[in-house]
Amino acid sequence: MSGRVCPVDVILAVDAGSSSVRCTAFQVTGHAGSVSAEGDGGLVRKMEGHSIKLEALAPTTGRIKIDNVLDAVDECVDETLRRVRRLTTGETTRVVSIGMTTFCMNLVGVDHAGEPVGESATLSYACNSERVSQECLFLKQCLGEDRLATLHRRTGTNLHGSYAMPQLMAHYKDESDYRMVGKSKDPNAHLLFGGELDRIVQLQFMFLGQR
Repeated sequence: MSGRVCPVDVILAVDAGSSSVRCTAFQVTGHAGSVSAEGDGGLVRKMEGHSIKLEALAPTTGRIKIDNVLDAVDECVDETLRRVRRLTTGETTRVVSIGMTTFCMNLVGVDHAGEPVGESATLSYACNSERVSQECLFLKQCLGEDRLATLHRRTGTNLHGSYAMPQLMAHYKDESDYRMVGKSKDPNAHLLFGGELDRIVQLQFMFLGQR
């Protein structure tokens, strides 16, 4: 035997909610089919964590205070890892996986470097503006009762202002805020506004794929 010490494998679970952000570290204690020392068959053991309270969404508009959310995520991850290292003094720790959850229906506009454009280029379920309500009514009138019923059967949801479609329509038509100039040449890009916004992504994919 070489006497080599195996590192402590850690999984981070990050939850960016509308009222708080938290990060929790779990130590990998086994593998599929293994039984822990306690005999409970556990694969992970909770180690440390940190949380921050914040108001992530603006009233009425539902815009995401994206800079505040990103700062809170960074702080929670840094503090959690600091506590893990303190707990495992003398041992090597290794983050082997990260899990991410966020509040439902969120879209964040990012530039070509993958960085958020700003709060004005965000959407969330918390939108309750009159402008979006008008677009939602317009969509319902265009679709008609039969198509709305089909939509409900296929998705299990009713057309509502909390969803992305009426919000995107409202933003596209508001020339004072946005100007749609075409599609990006990037095959992974979906939307381009005013030459500044490259694409819109879901918050959790921005965390895992862009940062």
